[in-house]
Amino acid sequence: MVLDDELLAAMDLAHMIKGLGASVVGPVGTLAEAEQLALEPDLHGAILDVKIQAGTSLPLAVQLQERGVSVVLATGYGSNMLPERFANVPKLSKPYGLAAVRKITEEHFSALRQPASSPELAALGSKRNIQH
Repeated sequence: MVLDDELLAAMDLAHMIKGLGASVVGPVGTLAEAEQLALEPDLHGAILDVKIQAGTSLPLAVQLQERGVSVVLATGYGSNMLPERFANVPKLSKPYGLAAVRKITEEHFSALRQPASSPELAALGSKRNIQH
């Protein structure tokens, strides 16, 4: 799942993730939309923009973590600006590019760490049907 209240940023991130071989739920731009998508039983991972118009996505991050969903926080703020509870949650620093998205997804979304069947897929990640 991708949550970012800036539509272009959300679409760009979703496009990058799809290019890495993953399925994307969303992108969505509001906490309410993300909370609805978070109910999906097959949700395996989420990249959440920390600061959104309605406040923050941190309560949703907690809910997802409690369900065992891998969470990455996208933020332009330093880690020291987040509550201590999120000190060990992976961060995607804004602004980010494809290399950073590839690294964070391969490290924190297990289905993208699976060996691919061809050199081309190996460079992009697994084509397994996962949701971010």
